Amino acid sequence: MGREASMIDSKAMSNPIENGVGDGSQRGLSCVCSRLEGLMNARCIGFALMRAWVYLLFLDITATFLTGNNNQWLQNSYIVSTVFLCLVLFACALFRPQAERWAIGRTTRYFAPILATVGTLCIAASVIDGVPAPVFCFAGGALTGIGSALIEVGYGQLYKIESSDKTNLEVPFAFLIAAVVFSFVVSLDRYASTFICSVLPMISGWILASRLEAFKADRDKPRDANAHIDLMRFALKIGACAMAVGVADGAVRAVYISHYQISVHDFYQFPLVIAGVLTTLIIYIALSRTPDGGLRKVYKIVVLIMAVFYMMLPILEGYTMVGCTLALMGYGTFNVLIWLILAEMAHKHSLNSMVTFGIGWGMVSLGVLIGSLVGRLLTSFEPFDAQMLSLVAAASVGLILLSYLFVFKESDLARIITPAEALVADAAESPAVSHRVRFMDACDVIAQECELTPRETEVMKLYAKGLTGTQIQDELSISRGTFSTHLRHIYEKTGQHSRPELIALIESNRGPKE
Repeated sequence: MGREASMIDSKAMSNPIENGVGDGSQRGLSCVCSRLEGLMNARCIGFALMRAWVYLLFLDITATFLTGNNNQWLQNSYIVSTVFLCLVLFACALFRPQAERWAIGRTTRYFAPILATVGTLCIAASVIDGVPAPVFCFAGGALTGIGSALIEVGYGQLYKIESSDKTNLEVPFAFLIAAVVFSFVVSLDRYASTFICSVLPMISGWILASRLEAFKADRDKPRDANAHIDLMRFALKIGACAMAVGVADGAVRAVYISHYQISVHDFYQFPLVIAGVLTTLIIYIALSRTPDGGLRKVYKIVVLIMAVFYMMLPILEGYTMVGCTLALMGYGTFNVLIWLILAEMAHKHSLNSMVTFGIGWGMVSLGVLIGSLVGRLLTSFEPFDAQMLSLVAAASVGLILLSYLFVFKESDLARIITPAEALVADAAESPAVSHRVRFMDACDVIAQECELTPRETEVMKLYAKGLTGTQIQDELSISRGTFSTHLRHIYEKTGQHSRPELIALIESNRGPKE
């Protein structure tokens, strides 16, 4: 899940360590510093305002600051909104051509922010005397869910067509701005907060629709210009990860707030900003030090932070800024990382953004919803004793550790993604040529002829595909020295001296089968 790097090492035989790994820390830090000035652009601001509105509407506290009320119908509007959000995201992925035509339309692209704004006002108006609260809450939930989903996939397209360098800088910063806006809005009276909350999607949607022309870059692309992804395997992979983290986070947050009787304002208002600052710093530092494999390393840090907080749950006493920050930091960073991963997948592998973000972000949102429902269920068993708190903490730690098994690796992507070039080639080849040996099969032939070990064969496949040394080390969980030794053995046994020569050798073994 690291950044793609174009690296042809003509000196790999003489110095594989230098060519395989390189001076990544200095290059990454220089890249970060050189792009900090461009953060405050229209795309970043629009995305930040959208995330702020999502925080305000989807953190399950809508009723408390928009209406000054907290009845059951208002609480259920959050569930309705998230359900419609997931349904529309999945529909965008499954009915991509229709969704793209809608997104490109000059008039229809403005429907999403209008729906989100009207939905917000419906929720706020549901407490007015004489207004049928169930109808307004359901309508508000449905409209906000539909509107937000369409805006989400639009910004997904924006970041799909940008380089990973820009995306990795802008997205964490946008989430931080969103946290600051959220903290400011919830400090206002409900009339001012309702007005600002209803305006946010309009501003964000206007930036997306009229200034940034989100889908213009893909408008004239041929249908086969995008790679193909196995939707079922992709959904199961990211869904398992999102469900595990969502259930764990939802359960612990609900138990923590309920058991220690913390108000939602105290829990979210300032800790969310502090957590946003820490999240941004962690991601920037990790990516500057390991630009080729930073996202997986950041996820390890996130898992550690969440595990620490979950284990502290039975011993925390009352409201603490540290406890609330830790509770929000883990899952907040997880959301940022998922967005970065989806954007990188779509950009690097030429995947359709409707499919990538529709399925990917839809599964994340579904995980959040299920986690919230599990949290509500657990709070019905109040009061909790020490054994119950310990059980919730242990189960949550187990879930997030389990989620790490489902984090995407390059080998996973290779199994579920068919490159666009391969699709074009398969369509153009004659029946005789269509039986050519696949790339991986050619690697296996060379490995057998040159007596490579299984691990050396794995390294050769990834190296020939263009991965850097850092990416291969992260993918195979091997050290820098081990990678260098394997690479040296590969060159010695195959008689090649550089990556281009190795690729040429593999290509020569992809001729027709005898």
